[in-house]
Amino acid sequence: YNVPITGVDSIRVCGATLYDDGGAGGQYSNNCSGMMIVYPSSQDSLMAVVAGTYSGESCCDYLKIYDGVGTFGTLLFSGMGSATITDTIKSTTGPLTIQFTSDGSGIGTGFQLRLACIEAPACPMILDVEVSNITGRSAYLTWDYSSVAINEPSSFELEVVQDGVVVDIYTATEPYFLV
Repeated sequence: YNVPITGVDSIRVCGATLYDDGGAGGQYSNNCSGMMIVYPSSQDSLMAVVAGTYSGESCCDYLKIYDGVGTFGTLLFSGMGSATITDTIKSTTGPLTIQFTSDGSGIGTGFQLRLACIEAPACPMILDVEVSNITGRSAYLTWDYSSVAINEPSSFELEVVQDGVVVDIYTATEPYFLV
């Protein structure tokens, strides 16, 4: 698969290699401004770049990888010049967007990214917990969670721990008033 020279394309895969417009053996073109949105072929998966190389003009040609669809998601990787990707770059939302831009002068061998699907977490990851209105016997709890779990939660289980021992368990929806 190749990122288009300009415009946007999309693929649905697990286990593939993505190249710049020059492909596996060629150099990329001048004046590139293309994006490839890579969706996992399985709904229960997240896309990941598990390895890659990049070689381009060090001042003016960029490879960027975003979480989600388009460039509004979190920027997970930005490279120019030469780089080897050894750490897994993974989506938290499912798809990844690969963007490549080059100016009108100077080209390089481009990039090669090894794509894979990874299993989405079975449960959402709790990102932030806020406790307020604390009294001697009650508290008000709210929380945020990542929505990349296989199934969206309808409730959460809260454990009250005292001296390292679970003393009570509550099934709660968010927000929750603990008494």
